[in-house]
Amino acid sequence: MHYHEAANFLFDLRRFSVKPGTERVAALLDRLGNPEADLACVQVAGSNGKGSTARLVESVLREAGLSVGLYTSPHLSSLSERVRVDGRPMTDAAIVDFVDEVKPWLVDRAAAGEPLTFFEVVTAMAIHDFARRDVDVAVLEVGLGGEYDATSAVDPVATAVTNVSLEHTAVLGDTIAEIARTKAR
Repeated sequence: MHYHEAANFLFDLRRFSVKPGTERVAALLDRLGNPEADLACVQVAGSNGKGSTARLVESVLREAGLSVGLYTSPHLSSLSERVRVDGRPMTDAAIVDFVDEVKPWLVDRAAAGEPLTFFEVVTAMAIHDFARRDVDVAVLEVGLGGEYDATSAVDPVATAVTNVSLEHTAVLGDTIAEIARTKAR
């Protein structure tokens, strides 16, 4: 498989609807041997500023001499931008290897009516890459929010919540207080 084929496979997963919860990504991580089990993770949630905050946390941890994985979204020009270790993006070859490994399982899940979304799979890809590259800590920018987010398949050593506003009210809650509660979980 070539990189563009692997990337296209992942991007095609965007057609599947988001279902709040971590069960699907946890099943994929289990299939991968639970790479999150020995991974120290920091989650950064919120409505705005979470990407900047995640990058600041990553910078501080690297300055302290740690090897740090950083998972952010969206990417600007390349899928590999989402997954970085010590400032270096995930290689195209590593993306291809990951897709080669998980594609049959993902296709079977989709055929059984339990597809995973792009964000769920790319989150698992990041966690798998961080474990493979033996980082000291992984900083994960949360997507939708808190308890319903794919990044919550990990057991973080620390979490942060940036500002919260009314967003995704159909899933997260109708008030800022409800949304903040959901994102903080």
